[in-house]
Amino acid sequence: MMLLDEPFAGVDKRSEATITRLLRELATDGCTILISTHDLHALPQLCDEAVLLMRKVLMHGAPEVVLQPENLAMAFGLDVLNRNGDPNHGPGAGQRNGQRNDETGS
Repeated sequence: MMLLDEPFAGVDKRSEATITRLLRELATDGCTILISTHDLHALPQLCDEAVLLMRKVLMHGAPEVVLQPENLAMAFGLDVLNRNGDPNHGPGAGQRNGQRNDETGS
């Protein structure tokens, strides 16, 4: 078993690719590898499963599922779906003060 904390910190892209390839080979050979990282862009190539944590397990599954913007918003407390910074767009828009987005207002 290998436990790695931020294995790509301070590493160039070429070295990152080499490390990823070596970790994949070790995993294929049966080694269990647990990695703690904030380097989210590397996850799909790096692992088969991802766990999103924020004081507890928020999500566990395939990286492409865990990395969905609505899931990341749970962990980082950001409105990652509202990319233009407009409070009238994105999740919860129009729902402030109990308002709803639908036509009925219910």
